[in-house]
Amino acid sequence: MTASFSTEARHRLGTVLEGAGFRWVAGRDDPQSFGDGYVDAFSPIACLRIVRDRGQVFLQARPADAEEWMAVERLVPALPGPAPTLDAASSYLEAHLSALVAAVAGP
Repeated sequence: MTASFSTEARHRLGTVLEGAGFRWVAGRDDPQSFGDGYVDAFSPIACLRIVRDRGQVFLQARPADAEEWMAVERLVPALPGPAPTLDAASSYLEAHLSALVAAVAGP
């Protein structure tokens, strides 16, 4: 049996996110939709959402006091977004989490 998306995402991204002060707060798995789902991690400054939709993985972020999620590519246009895989999302966050949090926090 394969692990759920939220379990797999927490396993792969836990070290980098938890080390930066994020905590896992929500998630949803939809096994009837080919394993799609999401998992949310929040810090006092920023919230991250890791989404799997139709087998592709996307990163979204927002300030902790906002409600609208935005694709990371819109928040940090100077950085290309990660390839749509969980491994690529993990590598992207390891390399660019501080820039992403700074972009979410604003000036």
